Amino acid sequence: MNKILLIGLLVLSGLGVKAQEVLSTRYWIYFTDKSNTPFTIDNPDAYLSKASIERRQKMDIKITTSDLPVDPEYVDAIVETGAAV
Repeated sequence: MNKILLIGLLVLSGLGVKAQEVLSTRYWIYFTDKSNTPFTIDNPDAYLSKASIERRQKMDIKITTSDLPVDPEYVDAIVETGAAV
């Protein structure tokens, strides 16, 4: 009985180590500076889908600077580090 329990614990602990090796590290990066973005609120077609724009018009939701994407150079800088975006 003790041998079976010991073998079971060893197998389970080995699975736990293997599971940890498979997991990758992920990070959330938040950008707040949108002053250098090439996008403008006057041309939302460049970064919002047609359905999104229509939905906003139907619900009377204005497009603001908080809707603007971040500067693509920021994203490129992250990609240059070898990270996947």
